[in-house]
Amino acid sequence: AGQSDMDRHVKFLSATLVLVTLAVYSNSYQGQFVLDDRLSILKNPSIRNLGNLLTILHPPSDATVTSRPLLNLTLAVNYHLEGTRSTVGYHAINVAIHVANSLLLFGLVRQTLLGPRLAERFGLTATQLAFACALLWVVHPLCTSCVTYIVQRAESLMTMCLLATLYCSMRANRGSERSDSWTTAALVTCGLGMTSKEVMVAAPVVALCYDGIFVAGSIVAALRARMGLYAGLAATWILLIALMASAPHGSSVGFGQGVGSYQYLLNQGAVVAGYLGKFIWSVPLQLDYGRPRELALGDV
Repeated sequence: AGQSDMDRHVKFLSATLVLVTLAVYSNSYQGQFVLDDRLSILKNPSIRNLGNLLTILHPPSDATVTSRPLLNLTLAVNYHLEGTRSTVGYHAINVAIHVANSLLLFGLVRQTLLGPRLAERFGLTATQLAFACALLWVVHPLCTSCVTYIVQRAESLMTMCLLATLYCSMRANRGSERSDSWTTAALVTCGLGMTSKEVMVAAPVVALCYDGIFVAGSIVAALRARMGLYAGLAATWILLIALMASAPHGSSVGFGQGVGSYQYLLNQGAVVAGYLGKFIWSVPLQLDYGRPRELALGDV
């Protein structure tokens, strides 16, 4: 009876996350195609024929979809369903991905708190704490652009794959009867993430660190116990390298503004620090923060 009550409680909180997400973004469906949407959707011939999968998986260069075939495929599905007559379907998929991310985060945090290293301290409040984390994720202003700016679903799509990789790896590491299935799922979602956005490069390392901290007790112990899993996750880097070599990002990430890679790196240092601050206090928030600045290492 106690387990049955807990299952109902988890389902209720999961449904609450879905409803809150739908409510928060209920006014986003009429947003129009803006900025990079035009090049990646309106002027993207590769998404116009859903039956031509080979073309879809080779997105055009110098666009947000460059070297991101899974992103391009989702846009091709949208284009097949409604063309460019409306943006409702495009926004609906973005919101659906955000919903999926909230549920994945809820499940990941809950299972982590119920795991062998934290259950004694957090087991009784694991569900409530996980719900609070996922709810903060859903409503946080920093998520706005990746949900409401259509082509920036690249970010939320990659996040979905990253969270799924961590969740599946965690379940595989628990040594359940279906550990092989969870391992396969982790490898598949990690590979899909590499085709969504390049920052997925961190996923194999994050999964290993998660195991070392929350399950195995150390990085070395995690590698000894599950070398095959992490070798498989690392192998997905080959896919990412191939995608980047065939269609590297250039002007679409800012190099078209005459900024060299070193200045780009220094500006990213400032940007990351700014984002960390906005996680605590999200003011001001804007879509375009202007051109990269000329910075010295000391400035950063």
